[in-house]
Amino acid sequence: MERKEVMTILPAGPDNPLGRYAIETSVPGILIHETIKPPLVYQFRSHGCIRIRDEIIKKFFQKVEMNTPGEVIYISVKAAF
Repeated sequence: MERKEVMTILPAGPDNPLGRYAIETSVPGILIHETIKPPLVYQFRSHGCIRIRDEIIKKFFQKVEMNTPGEVIYISVKAAF
């Protein structure tokens, strides 16, 4: 595994992994955000953020008002076809 330094400042632009939408949580440094790499949405490749597909985060961002309380519940699901 390659270790990388956690970036605390991400400049705006097409290479910013946060995408166009980001919602802060009460946990410092943890965001709910779009990503410029959609295939990574379903993988554990983050420093803690919750990545969401662009079409979903856009709708979510428009519906959530500032300071809206919420709860993140992690449930592991295994599915097969």
